[in-house]
Parts: sequence; structure tokens; C-alpha cells
Amino acid sequence: MLPLELWPPLLPYSILMILTPQNRYYSVVTKDFREASESCYKTIRESWSEIDRVAAEPNGLSVLSKKFKT
Repeated sequence: MLPLELWPPLLPYSILMILTPQNRYYSVVTKDFREASESCYKTIRESWSEIDRVAAEPNGLSVLSKKFKT
């Protein structure tokens, strides 16, 4: 069986969420970003407060959905 660290590029996100322990996917992705670039890691980490702020606005989830094309 492949180690979990090799799964993200091979499986869709929804399947990973079912097959991996809680938060395992996020910790692997976070580790990858941090190893690639500490500044990238910090930028992404700091962006969550802005995403949460937009999501809390009226129609905020719709705005985020359009921005991220989901």
C-alpha cells in the first residue's frame, strides 16, 4: 500500500477525506507547503482569517465559490 503522503496527487479530495484519519490530509498538505516555501506557508495560513471574514458576509459563500470556481 502507498504511504499516505503519496496519495494526495493520486486521489480526489473527497475520497481522501473518507480514507484518511481526521486532519491527516491537511497536515500532509501543510507540511508540503512549508517544506516548499516558508513564506508561501505563512501567506496561506494568514489567508484563512480573510476567507472566514468573506464567508461570514451576506452571500459570502457564493463569492468564495465563484472566486475558487467550486
